[in-house]
Amino acid sequence: MPQVGYGTGSSQATSVAPAAGTVHPITRYGQAVLHRPCAPVSSFGAGLSALVEDMFASMYAAGGVGLAANQIGAGLRGLRLRLPRHHR
Repeated sequence: MPQVGYGTGSSQATSVAPAAGTVHPITRYGQAVLHRPCAPVSSFGAGLSALVEDMFASMYAAGGVGLAANQIGAGLRGLRLRLPRHHR
């Protein structure tokens, strides 16, 4: 698995995050990192599990409904979504 590193973003957390995972700044539209191709996920170990937890924590803290891995600086093809109950 490629080394997962986190970049700097411009958002601030606005609500409480889940207990697991670390909240990272979220890179917003227009930043160069969002225009670079991301690597496919090729390893499903502890590093990926930690990234997924961090993505959920960051998304919830920002009050969002979706987050791509590159928005928190991980150059991998990963996406987290939170759908309202009436869409499940």
